[in-house]
Amino acid sequence: GGLIINNGAATTTSNTLSLKVVAINAYEVNISETETKSATWVKYKDTISYTLQDDSTGNKTIYVRIRDNKGNELNKEVHETIRKTE
Repeated sequence: GGLIINNGAATTTSNTLSLKVVAINAYEVNISETETKSATWVKYKDTISYTLQDDSTGNKTIYVRIRDNKGNELNKEVHETIRKTE
């Protein structure tokens, strides 16, 4: 699996990110800003809108976990970083 934030941009001024999740057999994804899973799994789509929980400036790493329709996690989380600027 793979993750692209805002079409590969290095920086953003927005708290809302566009996440492109590349995965085979994906059914749901779990998105967080830490290496710990969030409480919520959401339906997989090629592109998912995600709002930063921490709206301060600086580097933001987004972690995505992927699971299939049987609840099996498909791999270790994928992650990518974008820099939030003012």
